[in-house]
Amino acid sequence: MTVRSQEFYALLLALVTGVYGVFVSLDLFVLFLFYELAVLPMYLLIGIWGSTGEVRPRGIFAWAFRETGVGTKEYAAMKLTLYLLFGSAFILVGILALYVSAGSARSRSSTSRRPRSRARCSAGCSSRSTSASACSPASGRCTRGRPTVTRRPRRRSRCSTPACS
Repeated sequence: MTVRSQEFYALLLALVTGVYGVFVSLDLFVLFLFYELAVLPMYLLIGIWGSTGEVRPRGIFAWAFRETGVGTKEYAAMKLTLYLLFGSAFILVGILALYVSAGSARSRSSTSRRPRSRARCSAGCSSRSTSASACSPASGRCTRGRPTVTRRPRRRSRCSTPACS
C-alpha cells in the first residue's frame, strides 16, 4: 500500500475491531454496536482501495450495465453497504422485539410470585383477604386461592450404574 497507507491501516484497524467485537460480545446491544462499527470502514476500504478490474458487460443488457456503472468498485461498495444496513435494520427490529417480549415476561413472572397481601397470618388470614384465601402454615402468608403444595423429597437410588436408571 503506497497510496494513503495511513488511512488504509486506520480503517483496517477499525474494521478488525468491529469484527472482533461482534464475535466477542456477550450482549445483543454491544453486538449490534460492533456490527454497525464494521460497516463504515468496509465501505470506505472497498470504495477507495478496492479492485479496479471492471466487469465487462455482455449480453442484451450490456448497455444498461455501462450506463449504471455496474461492475465498478463504487457500485459494489454501495450495494454491500445497503445490504448490510437493511440487514442491520432487521436485526434491530428483532432485538427490540426480544427486549419487549422479555420485559413483558419478566413483569408477568414477578407479579405472579409476589404475594398480593403483605399481612402475615398465624391462625387465620387477615381482614383484607377474600374468602377464597387460605393460610399457608409453612410460610405464614395468605395464598389467595392458590393451594399450598408440599413436596416430598426424592428418594435416592442406591445403584449408581446407568443400567439402574
